[in-house]
Amino acid sequence: EALVQSLSPTATGGLGGLDRVEDDEPLLTAMPASLEKRLSQLESSKKASAPPPPPPPDKDFEGSLKSLSERHGYGFISCEEVFKLYERDTYLPKDLVPEGTKVSDRFIFKIALSKKGHPQVKEIRSAV
Repeated sequence: EALVQSLSPTATGGLGGLDRVEDDEPLLTAMPASLEKRLSQLESSKKASAPPPPPPPDKDFEGSLKSLSERHGYGFISCEEVFKLYERDTYLPKDLVPEGTKVSDRFIFKIALSKKGHPQVKEIRSAV
């Protein structure tokens, strides 16, 4: 009770007649909606932290190059089907980027999962 009393409005200078907080009353009566939403997302992500499903071994996916790092050479491919499975774009390692590739080029590719469980290209060819 000492801690509760030290947090009461009068212990911190008073707020007009409130001189005690009851033990069974919460100190915070309402949480901002944005904070409630974030807390809910964190709790649900902890529950849903099962490892992602392994990719189909011989499945061809099709997508377009979303971004390409000029500095580091890697890229990301946007593919709706992969995104539905893993909720992220597919990483394209530098050593697999076809020569002359530019953003929006279409590709057919196979994927594997990285150590973190993220999709990445393991084989790639042009879709045209």
